[in-house]
Amino acid sequence: MDNADKIRKIFARQLLSIKPSDNEIAKVKQLVLEFGALLNLELKKPRIKAEVFVGGSLAKNTIIKKKEKYDIDFFVRFDYSKYSGKSSELSEILAKPVERLAKKLKIRIEKIHGSRDYFNLSYKAIFLEIIPILKIKKASEAKNITDISPLHVSYVVNKLAKRRKLADEIRLAKTFCYVQGCYGAESYIKGFSGYSLEALCIYFGSFLNFLKGAAQWSLAKKIIIDSAKHYKNKNCILTLLNESKLQSPLILIDPVQKERNVTAAISSETFENFLKSVNEFLKKPSDEFFKIKIDVSEDLRKKAKARKAQFNAFAIESSSDKLDIAGAKSLRISKFILNLMKKYGFAVLDSKFVFDVVMKKGFFYVVCKNPSARTELSGPPVGLEKYVAEFKKKYKKTSVKNGKIIAIVKTKVRNAKELLKELAGYKRELKEMQIKRVYLY
Repeated sequence: MDNADKIRKIFARQLLSIKPSDNEIAKVKQLVLEFGALLNLELKKPRIKAEVFVGGSLAKNTIIKKKEKYDIDFFVRFDYSKYSGKSSELSEILAKPVERLAKKLKIRIEKIHGSRDYFNLSYKAIFLEIIPILKIKKASEAKNITDISPLHVSYVVNKLAKRRKLADEIRLAKTFCYVQGCYGAESYIKGFSGYSLEALCIYFGSFLNFLKGAAQWSLAKKIIIDSAKHYKNKNCILTLLNESKLQSPLILIDPVQKERNVTAAISSETFENFLKSVNEFLKKPSDEFFKIKIDVSEDLRKKAKARKAQFNAFAIESSSDKLDIAGAKSLRISKFILNLMKKYGFAVLDSKFVFDVVMKKGFFYVVCKNPSARTELSGPPVGLEKYVAEFKKKYKKTSVKNGKIIAIVKTKVRNAKELLKELAGYKRELKEMQIKRVYLY
Protein backbone atom coordinates (compact mmCIF):
# COMPACT_ATOMS: atom_id res chain seq x y z
CA MET A 1 0.00 0.00 0.00
CA ASP A 2 1.46 3.35 -1.01
CA ASN A 3 1.26 6.52 1.08
CA ALA A 4 -1.65 7.95 -0.93
CA ASP A 5 -3.83 4.92 -0.06
CA LYS A 6 -2.73 5.07 3.60
CA ILE A 7 -3.63 8.75 3.79
CA ARG A 8 -7.08 8.24 2.25
CA LYS A 9 -7.84 5.48 4.78
CA ILE A 10 -6.57 7.63 7.66
CA PHE A 11 -8.80 10.51 6.54
CA ALA A 12 -11.83 8.21 6.30
CA ARG A 13 -11.23 6.86 9.82
CA GLN A 14 -10.72 10.31 11.28
CA LEU A 15 -13.91 11.70 9.75
CA LEU A 16 -15.90 9.01 11.56
CA SER A 17 -14.72 10.47 14.88
CA ILE A 18 -14.63 14.22 14.13
CA LYS A 19 -17.75 14.73 12.02
CA PRO A 20 -21.00 15.23 13.96
CA SER A 21 -23.98 13.17 12.87
CA ASP A 22 -26.93 14.81 11.10
CA ASN A 23 -29.02 14.16 14.21
CA GLU A 24 -26.45 15.87 16.45
CA ILE A 25 -26.28 18.93 14.19
CA ALA A 26 -30.08 19.08 14.06
CA LYS A 27 -30.24 19.20 17.89
CA VAL A 28 -27.65 21.99 18.05
CA LYS A 29 -29.47 23.98 15.36
CA GLN A 30 -32.75 23.60 17.25
CA LEU A 31 -31.18 25.08 20.39
CA VAL A 32 -29.69 27.90 18.30
CA LEU A 33 -33.10 28.67 16.81
CA GLU A 34 -34.67 28.64 20.30
CA PHE A 35 -32.15 31.06 21.73
CA GLY A 36 -32.20 33.23 18.61
CA ALA A 37 -35.97 33.63 18.85
CA LEU A 38 -35.74 34.58 22.55
CA LEU A 39 -33.00 37.13 21.87
CA ASN A 40 -34.91 38.63 18.96
CA LEU A 41 -37.88 39.22 21.28
CA GLU A 42 -35.68 41.12 23.72
CA LEU A 43 -34.19 43.21 20.91
CA LYS A 44 -37.66 44.33 19.82
CA LYS A 45 -38.70 45.63 23.25
CA PRO A 46 -36.44 48.71 23.26
CA ARG A 47 -36.97 48.88 19.46
CA ILE A 48 -33.41 48.07 18.62
CA LYS A 49 -33.11 47.76 14.86
CA ALA A 50 -30.98 44.63 14.72
CA GLU A 51 -31.15 40.95 13.80
CA VAL A 52 -29.53 37.73 14.96
CA PHE A 53 -27.06 36.08 12.60
CA VAL A 54 -25.50 32.68 13.32
CA GLY A 55 -21.88 32.49 12.20
CA GLY A 56 -18.81 30.38 12.79
CA SER A 57 -18.33 26.76 11.84
CA LEU A 58 -21.97 25.84 12.46
CA ALA A 59 -23.15 28.23 9.76
CA LYS A 60 -20.40 27.06 7.40
CA ASN A 61 -21.03 23.35 8.12
CA THR A 62 -17.39 22.84 9.11
CA ILE A 63 -18.06 22.22 12.81
CA ILE A 64 -16.05 19.53 14.63
CA LYS A 65 -17.70 16.92 16.84
CA LYS A 66 -17.42 17.69 20.55
CA LYS A 67 -18.00 15.71 23.71
CA GLU A 68 -18.71 18.87 25.69
CA LYS A 69 -20.83 21.89 24.72
CA TYR A 70 -20.61 23.27 21.20
CA ASP A 71 -19.27 26.80 20.79
CA ILE A 72 -21.61 28.92 18.68
CA ASP A 73 -20.92 32.41 17.30
CA PHE A 74 -24.03 34.57 17.60
CA PHE A 75 -23.81 37.93 15.85
CA VAL A 76 -26.32 40.68 16.48
CA ARG A 77 -26.26 42.75 13.29
CA PHE A 78 -27.25 46.38 13.79
CA ASP A 79 -28.84 48.31 10.94
CA TYR A 80 -26.08 50.21 9.14
CA SER A 81 -28.02 53.36 8.31
CA LYS A 82 -29.09 53.83 11.93
CA TYR A 83 -25.99 52.69 13.85
CA SER A 84 -22.94 53.24 11.61
CA GLY A 85 -22.13 56.38 13.58
CA LYS A 86 -22.50 54.51 16.89
CA SER A 87 -19.96 51.73 16.33
CA SER A 88 -18.34 52.25 19.74
CA GLU A 89 -21.73 52.10 21.50
CA LEU A 90 -23.00 48.79 20.11
CA SER A 91 -21.79 46.69 23.05
CA GLU A 92 -23.53 49.00 25.52
CA ILE A 93 -26.75 48.98 23.47
CA LEU A 94 -26.73 45.17 23.26
CA ALA A 95 -25.93 44.68 26.95
CA LYS A 96 -29.42 45.46 28.26
CA PRO A 97 -31.45 42.99 26.16
CA VAL A 98 -28.82 40.27 26.71
CA GLU A 99 -28.84 40.86 30.48
CA ARG A 100 -32.67 40.78 30.58
CA LEU A 101 -32.73 37.48 28.73
CA ALA A 102 -30.03 35.98 30.95
CA LYS A 103 -32.02 36.99 34.02
CA LYS A 104 -35.19 35.36 32.66
CA LEU A 105 -33.36 32.16 31.81
CA LYS A 106 -31.49 32.25 35.14
CA ILE A 107 -28.10 31.87 33.50
CA ARG A 108 -24.86 33.70 34.16
CA ILE A 109 -23.53 36.10 31.57
CA GLU A 110 -19.91 37.18 31.18
CA LYS A 111 -18.80 40.37 29.46
CA ILE A 112 -15.55 39.98 27.52
CA HIS A 113 -13.47 43.00 26.57
CA GLY A 114 -12.32 43.25 22.97
CA SER A 115 -12.26 45.62 20.01
CA ARG A 116 -15.97 45.60 20.78
CA ASP A 117 -17.07 44.03 24.05
CA TYR A 118 -19.11 40.85 23.60
CA PHE A 119 -20.95 38.39 25.84
CA ASN A 120 -20.49 34.73 26.81
CA LEU A 121 -23.17 32.46 28.22
CA SER A 122 -24.27 28.83 28.29
CA TYR A 123 -27.70 27.81 27.06
CA LYS A 124 -28.58 24.16 27.64
CA ALA A 125 -26.10 22.12 25.53
CA ILE A 126 -24.46 25.05 23.73
CA PHE A 127 -22.01 27.78 24.66
CA LEU A 128 -22.68 31.14 23.01
CA GLU A 129 -20.59 34.15 22.11
CA ILE A 130 -22.91 37.06 21.40
CA ILE A 131 -21.08 39.65 19.32
CA PRO A 132 -22.45 43.07 18.26
CA ILE A 133 -21.65 44.03 14.66
CA LEU A 134 -22.87 46.36 11.93
CA LYS A 135 -24.78 44.84 9.02
CA ILE A 136 -22.62 45.59 6.02
CA LYS A 137 -22.79 44.66 2.33
CA LYS A 138 -19.08 45.06 1.55
CA ALA A 139 -15.85 45.03 3.55
CA SER A 140 -15.15 48.73 2.97
CA GLU A 141 -18.21 49.62 5.11
CA ALA A 142 -16.80 47.89 8.21
CA LYS A 143 -16.12 50.04 11.27
CA ASN A 144 -14.64 47.12 13.19
CA ILE A 145 -12.91 43.90 12.13
CA THR A 146 -15.80 41.82 13.52
CA ASP A 147 -18.25 43.46 11.09
CA ILE A 148 -16.70 41.42 8.27
CA SER A 149 -17.42 38.00 9.84
CA PRO A 150 -20.74 37.42 8.03
CA LEU A 151 -18.99 38.11 4.71
CA HIS A 152 -16.54 35.31 5.57
CA VAL A 153 -19.47 33.01 6.29
CA SER A 154 -21.10 33.83 2.94
CA TYR A 155 -17.83 33.26 1.09
CA VAL A 156 -17.26 29.81 2.61
CA VAL A 157 -20.91 28.75 2.31
CA ASN A 158 -21.01 29.71 -1.39
CA LYS A 159 -17.80 27.81 -2.13
CA LEU A 160 -18.94 24.73 -0.22
CA ALA A 161 -22.31 24.76 -2.00
CA LYS A 162 -20.42 23.99 -5.22
CA ARG A 163 -18.14 21.39 -3.59
CA ARG A 164 -19.84 19.89 -0.54
CA LYS A 165 -17.03 17.43 0.25
CA LEU A 166 -14.79 20.38 1.04
CA ALA A 167 -16.52 20.70 4.42
CA ASP A 168 -14.97 17.39 5.48
CA GLU A 169 -11.57 18.43 4.11
CA ILE A 170 -11.76 21.53 6.32
CA ARG A 171 -12.65 19.43 9.35
CA LEU A 172 -9.54 17.33 8.75
CA ALA A 173 -7.36 20.45 8.37
CA LYS A 174 -8.65 21.97 11.61
CA THR A 175 -8.15 18.74 13.56
CA PHE A 176 -4.64 18.20 12.19
CA CYS A 177 -3.55 21.75 13.02
CA TYR A 178 -5.18 21.64 16.46
CA VAL A 179 -3.34 18.44 17.41
CA GLN A 180 -0.05 19.83 16.07
CA GLY A 181 -0.46 22.99 18.18
CA CYS A 182 -0.89 25.25 15.13
CA TYR A 183 -4.61 26.06 15.38
CA GLY A 184 -5.68 29.39 16.86
CA ALA A 185 -4.78 32.99 16.08
CA GLU A 186 -4.53 33.84 19.78
CA SER A 187 -1.28 35.52 20.76
CA TYR A 188 -0.11 32.54 22.85
CA ILE A 189 -0.51 30.20 19.85
CA LYS A 190 0.05 32.48 16.82
CA GLY A 191 -1.32 29.87 14.46
CA PHE A 192 -3.98 29.37 11.80
CA SER A 193 -7.47 30.76 12.40
CA GLY A 194 -10.46 28.63 11.43
CA TYR A 195 -11.24 30.95 8.51
CA SER A 196 -7.65 30.80 7.21
CA LEU A 197 -7.81 26.98 7.07
CA GLU A 198 -11.18 27.16 5.33
CA ALA A 199 -9.76 29.58 2.76
CA LEU A 200 -6.65 27.43 2.21
CA CYS A 201 -8.63 24.21 1.70
CA ILE A 202 -10.89 26.03 -0.76
CA TYR A 203 -7.84 27.38 -2.60
CA PHE A 204 -6.07 23.99 -2.84
CA GLY A 205 -9.27 22.00 -3.43
CA SER A 206 -8.66 19.44 -0.68
CA PHE A 207 -6.78 18.95 2.57
CA LEU A 208 -4.32 16.56 0.94
CA ASN A 209 -3.53 19.07 -1.82
CA PHE A 210 -3.07 21.69 0.92
CA LEU A 211 -0.56 19.41 2.66
CA LYS A 212 1.29 18.71 -0.59
CA GLY A 213 1.41 22.43 -1.34
CA ALA A 214 2.65 23.23 2.17
CA ALA A 215 5.40 20.59 1.81
CA GLN A 216 6.96 22.88 -0.81
CA TRP A 217 7.01 25.88 1.54
CA SER A 218 9.88 27.00 3.73
CA LEU A 219 10.79 29.84 6.06
CA ALA A 220 13.46 30.93 3.61
CA LYS A 221 10.94 32.33 1.13
CA LYS A 222 7.73 34.23 1.91
CA ILE A 223 4.64 32.45 0.58
CA ILE A 224 1.96 34.65 -1.00
CA ILE A 225 -1.54 33.47 -1.95
CA ASP A 226 -4.17 35.73 -3.53
CA SER A 227 -6.97 33.37 -4.58
CA ALA A 228 -9.39 36.16 -5.50
CA LYS A 229 -6.69 37.87 -7.60
CA HIS A 230 -7.18 41.24 -5.89
CA TYR A 231 -3.69 42.25 -7.01
CA LYS A 232 -1.96 42.12 -10.39
CA ASN A 233 1.01 40.17 -9.05
CA LYS A 234 2.95 39.33 -5.87
CA ASN A 235 5.14 42.41 -6.16
CA CYS A 236 2.01 44.58 -6.01
CA ILE A 237 1.03 42.84 -2.77
CA LEU A 238 4.44 43.46 -1.22
CA THR A 239 4.31 47.08 -2.35
CA LEU A 240 0.70 48.01 -1.61
CA LEU A 241 -0.15 46.00 1.50
CA ASN A 242 0.48 47.63 4.88
CA GLU A 243 3.93 46.73 6.23
CA SER A 244 2.46 45.37 9.49
CA LYS A 245 0.54 42.76 7.47
CA LEU A 246 3.62 41.44 5.69
CA GLN A 247 5.50 40.12 8.74
CA SER A 248 4.13 36.56 8.76
CA PRO A 249 5.86 33.82 6.72
CA LEU A 250 2.59 33.13 4.90
CA ILE A 251 0.56 35.95 3.33
CA LEU A 252 -2.99 34.86 2.51
CA ILE A 253 -4.99 37.73 1.04
CA ASP A 254 -8.56 37.67 2.32
CA PRO A 255 -10.86 36.81 -0.60
CA VAL A 256 -13.44 39.30 0.71
CA GLN A 257 -11.09 42.07 1.90
CA LYS A 258 -8.02 42.84 -0.20
CA GLU A 259 -6.32 44.89 2.52
CA ARG A 260 -6.19 41.97 4.97
CA ASN A 261 -3.67 39.15 5.40
CA VAL A 262 -5.74 36.33 6.93
CA THR A 263 -2.62 34.61 8.27
CA ALA A 264 -0.97 37.74 9.72
CA ALA A 265 -1.04 36.21 13.23
CA ILE A 266 1.14 33.21 12.34
CA SER A 267 4.60 33.30 13.90
CA SER A 268 7.72 31.84 12.28
CA GLU A 269 7.99 29.36 15.17
CA THR A 270 4.42 28.04 14.75
CA PHE A 271 4.79 27.98 10.96
CA GLU A 272 8.02 25.98 11.21
CA ASN A 273 6.30 23.52 13.57
CA PHE A 274 3.42 23.18 11.05
CA LEU A 275 5.79 22.52 8.13
CA LYS A 276 7.66 19.92 10.17
CA SER A 277 4.39 18.12 11.01
CA VAL A 278 3.26 18.24 7.37
CA ASN A 279 6.48 16.69 6.08
CA GLU A 280 6.52 14.03 8.79
CA PHE A 281 2.90 13.07 8.04
CA LEU A 282 3.42 12.86 4.26
CA LYS A 283 6.58 10.81 4.76
CA LYS A 284 5.08 8.44 7.32
CA PRO A 285 1.24 8.78 7.48
CA SER A 286 -0.32 7.84 10.81
CA ASP A 287 -3.56 8.36 12.77
CA GLU A 288 -1.37 9.71 15.59
CA PHE A 289 -1.21 13.09 13.82
CA PHE A 290 -4.95 13.50 14.54
CA LYS A 291 -5.00 12.25 18.12
CA ILE A 292 -4.91 14.73 20.97
CA LYS A 293 -2.25 13.75 23.48
CA ILE A 294 -3.50 13.92 27.04
CA ASP A 295 0.04 14.45 28.32
CA VAL A 296 1.86 16.63 25.78
CA SER A 297 5.01 16.37 27.90
CA GLU A 298 5.35 12.62 27.30
CA ASP A 299 7.79 12.93 24.38
CA LEU A 300 9.99 15.35 26.33
CA ARG A 301 10.07 13.03 29.34
CA LYS A 302 11.32 10.24 27.07
CA LYS A 303 13.92 12.54 25.54
CA ALA A 304 15.18 13.55 28.98
CA LYS A 305 15.54 9.90 29.99
CA ALA A 306 17.37 8.99 26.77
CA ARG A 307 19.77 11.93 27.10
CA LYS A 308 20.26 11.39 30.86
CA ALA A 309 18.99 14.93 31.39
CA GLN A 310 16.55 16.65 33.72
CA PHE A 311 12.86 17.09 32.91
CA ASN A 312 11.29 20.18 34.51
CA ALA A 313 7.62 21.12 34.38
CA PHE A 314 6.73 24.72 35.29
CA ALA A 315 3.10 25.70 35.92
CA ILE A 316 2.29 29.36 35.28
CA GLU A 317 -0.72 31.21 36.68
CA SER A 318 -1.69 34.63 35.34
CA SER A 319 -3.53 37.32 37.27
CA SER A 320 -5.55 38.15 34.13
CA ASP A 321 -8.99 36.55 33.78
CA LYS A 322 -8.98 37.00 29.99
CA LEU A 323 -7.75 33.85 28.26
CA ASP A 324 -5.89 35.54 25.42
CA ILE A 325 -4.00 37.84 27.78
CA ALA A 326 -3.32 35.05 30.29
CA GLY A 327 -2.00 32.83 27.51
CA ALA A 328 0.18 35.57 26.01
CA LYS A 329 1.66 36.54 29.39
CA SER A 330 2.30 32.90 30.29
CA LEU A 331 4.14 32.40 27.01
CA ARG A 332 6.20 35.53 27.68
CA ILE A 333 7.27 34.39 31.17
CA SER A 334 8.19 30.95 29.76
CA LYS A 335 10.65 32.67 27.40
CA PHE A 336 11.95 34.69 30.36
CA ILE A 337 12.52 31.45 32.29
CA LEU A 338 14.35 29.96 29.30
CA ASN A 339 16.68 32.97 29.06
CA LEU A 340 17.27 32.81 32.81
CA MET A 341 18.23 29.13 32.54
CA LYS A 342 20.73 29.87 29.80
CA LYS A 343 22.14 32.77 31.81
CA TYR A 344 22.87 30.46 34.75
CA GLY A 345 24.51 27.79 32.62
CA PHE A 346 21.72 25.25 32.09
CA ALA A 347 22.24 23.30 28.85
CA VAL A 348 18.72 23.41 27.38
CA LEU A 349 18.12 20.48 25.02
CA ASP A 350 14.43 21.04 24.27
CA SER A 351 11.38 22.88 25.55
CA LYS A 352 7.65 23.22 24.90
CA PHE A 353 4.97 25.66 26.05
CA VAL A 354 1.25 24.88 26.14
CA PHE A 355 -1.68 26.83 27.54
CA ASP A 356 -4.63 24.96 29.03
CA VAL A 357 -7.76 27.03 28.39
CA VAL A 358 -9.81 24.95 30.83
CA MET A 359 -7.40 25.31 33.76
CA LYS A 360 -6.38 28.81 32.58
CA LYS A 361 -2.76 27.91 33.21
CA GLY A 362 0.41 27.84 31.15
CA PHE A 363 2.69 24.80 31.28
CA PHE A 364 6.34 25.06 30.31
CA TYR A 365 8.31 21.84 29.89
CA VAL A 366 12.12 21.92 29.70
CA VAL A 367 14.65 19.17 29.05
CA CYS A 368 18.07 20.31 30.25
CA LYS A 369 21.33 19.41 31.91
CA ASN A 370 21.95 21.27 35.14
CA PRO A 371 25.03 23.47 35.56
CA SER A 372 28.14 21.95 37.16
CA ALA A 373 29.00 22.68 40.80
CA ARG A 374 31.59 25.27 39.81
CA THR A 375 31.61 27.77 36.96
CA GLU A 376 34.35 29.56 35.08
CA LEU A 377 33.92 33.31 35.45
CA SER A 378 35.63 35.44 32.81
CA GLY A 379 37.22 38.72 33.95
CA PRO A 380 38.91 41.65 32.18
CA PRO A 381 41.86 41.38 29.74
CA VAL A 382 45.21 41.10 31.56
CA GLY A 383 46.32 44.46 30.13
CA LEU A 384 43.74 46.35 32.17
CA GLU A 385 45.75 46.29 35.39
CA LYS A 386 43.33 48.35 37.51
CA TYR A 387 40.37 46.09 36.73
CA VAL A 388 42.49 42.96 37.01
CA ALA A 389 43.53 44.04 40.53
CA GLU A 390 39.87 44.57 41.48
CA PHE A 391 38.95 41.17 40.05
CA LYS A 392 41.75 39.45 42.01
CA LYS A 393 40.66 41.19 45.20
CA LYS A 394 37.14 39.86 44.76
CA TYR A 395 38.16 36.34 43.66
CA LYS A 396 41.17 34.91 45.51
CA LYS A 397 42.02 32.03 43.15
CA THR A 398 42.52 33.26 39.59
CA SER A 399 44.38 32.30 36.44
CA VAL A 400 44.82 33.53 32.87
CA LYS A 401 43.05 32.07 29.86
CA ASN A 402 43.04 33.45 26.31
CA GLY A 403 44.44 36.78 27.48
CA LYS A 404 41.80 37.25 30.19
CA ILE A 405 41.89 36.69 33.90
CA ILE A 406 39.43 34.04 35.08
CA ALA A 407 38.16 32.64 38.36
CA ILE A 408 36.45 29.34 39.19
CA VAL A 409 33.45 30.11 41.38
CA LYS A 410 30.66 28.18 43.01
CA THR A 411 27.60 27.98 40.74
CA LYS A 412 24.82 30.23 42.08
CA VAL A 413 21.87 28.29 40.61
CA ARG A 414 22.19 24.55 40.13
CA ASN A 415 18.62 23.26 39.62
CA ALA A 416 15.07 24.30 38.78
CA LYS A 417 14.09 24.90 42.43
CA GLU A 418 16.94 27.35 42.90
CA LEU A 419 16.05 28.97 39.57
CA LEU A 420 12.53 29.68 40.85
CA LYS A 421 14.00 31.41 43.89
CA GLU A 422 15.96 33.67 41.52
CA LEU A 423 12.83 34.25 39.44
CA ALA A 424 10.96 35.44 42.54
CA GLY A 425 13.43 38.31 42.77
CA TYR A 426 12.20 39.75 39.47
CA LYS A 427 9.11 41.26 41.10
CA ARG A 428 8.77 44.18 38.68
CA GLU A 429 8.98 41.92 35.62
CA LEU A 430 6.48 39.43 37.07
CA LYS A 431 4.01 42.20 37.86
CA GLU A 432 4.40 43.69 34.39
CA MET A 433 3.74 40.30 32.82
CA GLN A 434 0.67 39.81 35.06
CA ILE A 435 2.08 36.60 36.51
CA LYS A 436 0.57 35.53 39.83
CA ARG A 437 2.56 32.37 40.45
CA VAL A 438 5.13 30.05 38.88
CA TYR A 439 5.83 26.66 40.45
CA LEU A 440 7.19 23.20 39.69
CA TYR A 441 4.75 20.31 39.60
